[in-house]
Amino acid sequence: MSKDELDPSVHKLWDLATLSIVPEQPSPDDDWTYKQYQDSVVYRDNQYWVRLPWKLNHSQLLVNHFMAQNQLRSHVLRLQRHPENMKLYHEIIKKQLDDKFIKVVTNDNLKEGHYLPHHPVLKNSAMTPLRIVFHCSAKTKQSSVSLNDCLQTGPSLTQQLYDVLLKFRIGTYAYTADISKAFVRVGLQEEDCNYTKFLWIKDPNDPNTELITLRFASVLFGAMSSSFLLQATVDIHLKKSNSPNKTEISNNLYVDNFQGTASSESKLLNIYHEANLELMGANMPLQSSVSNNAKLNQLIRTEFPNYQVPKKTKVLGVK
Repeated sequence: MSKDELDPSVHKLWDLATLSIVPEQPSPDDDWTYKQYQDSVVYRDNQYWVRLPWKLNHSQLLVNHFMAQNQLRSHVLRLQRHPENMKLYHEIIKKQLDDKFIKVVTNDNLKEGHYLPHHPVLKNSAMTPLRIVFHCSAKTKQSSVSLNDCLQTGPSLTQQLYDVLLKFRIGTYAYTADISKAFVRVGLQEEDCNYTKFLWIKDPNDPNTELITLRFASVLFGAMSSSFLLQATVDIHLKKSNSPNKTEISNNLYVDNFQGTASSESKLLNIYHEANLELMGANMPLQSSVSNNAKLNQLIRTEFPNYQVPKKTKVLGVK
């Protein structure tokens, strides 16, 4: 039997990508996309601001306010059956407004830009029991295009997962953390904000409440290009760093996760301090830090008194 005749699931099992060993097949557009990013990224107010990497000659996004409005009303009716979820949903949006990750659109032009549908995903997590998912692949009709269809994915700048997990086994002392709300820490320039609009309700307790329009002021999780924009921003920031450990800090980042090992306690503490300092310079604070070193864990408890350092944790999904 030839490989092509195998059941697709067996074919996938044999595929090298299953082991994160992916042959390099760069897109012809990758260099152009990265160059456009470098030419447009701006550092202002202790934060990086980027443009969406639009495809050349992409199809026009259709006006979809009516579709977004109908989807929201249906979605709100379902949420109202579970008041605790409605409360969480509204609190998340209010917190993002307070943090200036999103903004209210005043005098919204219904024929301008693009509206993103959204819905809740419930999680078995004490910290984030509910997450809002935005549908960047939603189409107004079957023959039209979505926001994701119009964006370049960008070159993959993320290290292979297999490499990261193998390196994590080398040293004596281990540490892990993650960037707090990583994607929304990268600001979105004004020219592209209207393509990230979405609808919500003004008062979740009023059944006749009016709809309001909001839009992202930052990179949103769910867009085709978001991983590239985050990774490129971290890379460009660390390349400008004067830290002697900037390469090691960069190599120990996997998307928004930070993990690594050190052979000595002094090196461990040094990496911890420098990683926090360097990433704060890009408005990307580290959170949920934990180590197998008692001295570092005590330091974490001192710096974050409201945080309970766990006795066990996962590293990129591995216990």
